[in-house]
Amino acid sequence: MRILFLLLVPAGLAAQPPRPPLRLVPDQVIADRPGLSLGVIHRIALAPDGGAVAVDGGNGVIYRFTPAGVLKDSLGRRGQGPGEFLLAAGMDVGPGGEVALADLNTRRLTVWNADGSLRGSTQLEAMPVALAWTGAEPVAGVVSFVPSPLVRFGPVRLGQPGIGTELAAFPDPRIAEYPGAVSCGVCRHALTPEGKLLVAAPDTFYRISELGPGGVGRTWGRRDIGAALRGEEELRDLRNRLRAGPGGRAGTPEGRFRAPDDDALRFRPRIQGIGMDGQGRLLVLASNAGASQPVVDVFAGSGAFLGTVPLDRPLQSLVVRGNRAVGLGETADGTPAIIVYRIEPPAR
Repeated sequence: MRILFLLLVPAGLAAQPPRPPLRLVPDQVIADRPGLSLGVIHRIALAPDGGAVAVDGGNGVIYRFTPAGVLKDSLGRRGQGPGEFLLAAGMDVGPGGEVALADLNTRRLTVWNADGSLRGSTQLEAMPVALAWTGAEPVAGVVSFVPSPLVRFGPVRLGQPGIGTELAAFPDPRIAEYPGAVSCGVCRHALTPEGKLLVAAPDTFYRISELGPGGVGRTWGRRDIGAALRGEEELRDLRNRLRAGPGGRAGTPEGRFRAPDDDALRFRPRIQGIGMDGQGRLLVLASNAGASQPVVDVFAGSGAFLGTVPLDRPLQSLVVRGNRAVGLGETADGTPAIIVYRIEPPAR
């Protein structure tokens, strides 16, 4: 006669989700307050001291905040003169607290000193699409269209035309070429602490590559999970905005903007932010299937996936610097909010 034993597992010992590899602890939430009204935030960055820096395209100004979240000062203004800009294609902060901005409309790079004074500007050789700063000089990404679209990254020095020694380059793909493309001009880009270029693959493809003059080095990605889908209401609102055209003006029937008829709009953009922290881990702000909002996936420098970090709120972008990260989100009433996080070890 066999005796069957039932193993009763206490509820507390049941299978638990994997512990996140790190914590993103909100340190500062910068939103509308007396004396500060945020407009349309186009770019965010972190200063070496941990303070947030943001380009407000609505107000045409660059805000600098202290590590405590207090408004320190503002740089630039809307225009085409010295120290002015129209549309930021990229912005970042140098190792000494300098601020650089690449203007899409004027194709010009402008640099301000750490004390807020204007250092100068220089004309870029092609249309800028990105800007990052790790090392002595800012690194700009520019797109040239002849003989075919090509994205090139290299350092920019005031007083010298164009970009310097090329850091990396890749073709700017057409939509049909997305599946095999390493990246694209409007995809997310960042620099590693060592100054190498990180690029995200376009659209819904989960692949991040480290590029150098010799081509692709390390790669990171996930094949175990698909891209997130937009809800029906979200998809309908997006199609209506696309049909209305820029500024909500559809214009004449001949010039009316049309939303694509394929399924591409059903997917949320896959990668909203990438960056490496002070321990060499890659943090990826991604919209993944099964998640109600973007999450942060964490990878080791070797490429191994370490786990997922849930967020306290939906974020539209994420920038990482050292042991801090800054994200762009919204308050409960839908106004912009800049959130500075501390990157800390996981809870025990």
